[in-house]
Order: sequence, then C-alpha cells, then structure tokens
Amino acid sequence: MAKSDVPSINDHAPDAPAQTIDGAAVQLATLLDGPTLLLFYRGWW
Repeated sequence: MAKSDVPSINDHAPDAPAQTIDGAAVQLATLLDGPTLLLFYRGWW
C-alpha cells in the first residue's frame, strides 16, 4: 500500500524515515500476519 502511495519517494529517497518506518510496519504485519500487530498498526496511525 505504502509503495503505491509514494512511488516517487521510494525512488528518490529509499532511506527516508517515513518510508522505512511504514515499510517495516507493513513487512512485520505481512510476515507475522498477527491480528495484534494489525490492530496496533492501525491504532498507531
């Protein structure tokens, strides 16, 4: 989702803080696929 929302940022600044944090959260939620992480992720934002 994040990559589709900000493709330009990913290309120009792959090391951007926001991109890294968002990407890490998405990867964790996808890999572990835990309902707790999904709730925490949505609650955080």
